[in-house]
Amino acid sequence: MPTVSTGFKKAVKQLSDKEKETIILKAARRDAELYDMLSIELGELTPEELYDQTVETIHELMIGTTGRYLGRALTKSLRKSAKEIARFKR
Repeated sequence: MPTVSTGFKKAVKQLSDKEKETIILKAARRDAELYDMLSIELGELTPEELYDQTVETIHELMIGTTGRYLGRALTKSLRKSAKEIARFKR
């Protein structure tokens, strides 16, 4: 992770609440991990609920695997599942 410079910290302190809110919402829309982290910090989501969501996502990926080229579809589903697991761990 990058280190935060003192100039950056000063610039953030000078932002209004509305500007900070806009930046946080933009960042949360772009980054699912940040959204999950903020949801947990704000009390909107518990780690157990996040775990259940991850389990459900992986279950849907693996059960919904069908198609003409089953090997390719399974490989794709496994990759997506591995990404979901890594995201949950972070």
